Amino acid sequence: MLKPFQQRAYLLLYLVFWIFIAVLHAAILIFHSSVQVLPATIDSLIFNGLYTGIGWGFWYSLRFNSGSFQENWQFFLGHALAAVLVVSIWLSVSYILLSYIILEDFEYQNTLQNSLTWRAITGIFYYAFIHLIFSLLIYQENLQARVQREAELKSKIQEAELNALRSQINPHFLFNSLNSISLLTLTSPNSAQEMIIKLSDFLRYSLNTKHLKITSLDNELEQINRYLAIEKIRFAERLDYRQELGENVAQATIPIMILQPLFENAIKYGVYSRISLTTIEFCVKRVGNFLQIKLSNEYDEADLPPHGSGIGLKNINKRLELLYHEPNLLKVTKQNSNFLVSLLIPQKKKT
Repeated sequence: MLKPFQQRAYLLLYLVFWIFIAVLHAAILIFHSSVQVLPATIDSLIFNGLYTGIGWGFWYSLRFNSGSFQENWQFFLGHALAAVLVVSIWLSVSYILLSYIILEDFEYQNTLQNSLTWRAITGIFYYAFIHLIFSLLIYQENLQARVQREAELKSKIQEAELNALRSQINPHFLFNSLNSISLLTLTSPNSAQEMIIKLSDFLRYSLNTKHLKITSLDNELEQINRYLAIEKIRFAERLDYRQELGENVAQATIPIMILQPLFENAIKYGVYSRISLTTIEFCVKRVGNFLQIKLSNEYDEADLPPHGSGIGLKNINKRLELLYHEPNLLKVTKQNSNFLVSLLIPQKKKT
């Protein structure tokens, strides 16, 4: 059903249309058929007033049948019969009323009888015109409602897809951490206990923020510090981390849990594949209306593990497209045994 203000707006436009028709109708009778002002005014009010009420009923009829399907011949035959019936009733009632109201004006009565044909044609034209306009309005409303439903469905699908992408990242990290804890229980029980505590803090953050899409860089860096603390227990002195933050970046917005897969990828293909010390460098700065994030790590091509599908980087790229509707926000570069991942995170313009 229409909203109240839409209903009132349509009704107001409809009444303005019929007032214009009534004035035009009376003017034609006065200036073309030489009918006196009073009979012409009464004639116009009766004929157009009745059709105003009849025509507004078409709106509800069309809305009720807007979803039904008919063959072309059924459609035209149905409207032809309806038009004949409506016009017949309209003319009959109007003629009866006018015959009694203006009984003594013989000149007008003569004009009334001689105008039956053009009044019938006008009534059929009114029927077709009103149905056309109302059908277009109803079609537009249905189209807008369909677009709104599709937008809501798309939003829900997008949210489900984002949640699915996040759920693919966390179990992968959890699997690696649990394997490391399993080994540490044999070689270093104290480190295993410390890693369990840090892992619980990491997972608690993930659970508490599962309903969020966007967070601040500062919050994400706290989570990254938890993650690196876990990984440093695994790799000890083989992991060297360096961080460089530009001005006014702490409160910049980024997608929730977007950094952890970057670091996971750097450790997997950097620290994991090398025996020697591996340096991971993290740099963040503002570039125009974007937050630029760069993460680089050293790697040995010959020592890269044969397994791995790069699901972390694929998920990041997909999440950025879903959230910001912009392509090419993620860029990967390999040069001189250095693996560099660059992200551009759109920021809201300051007002």
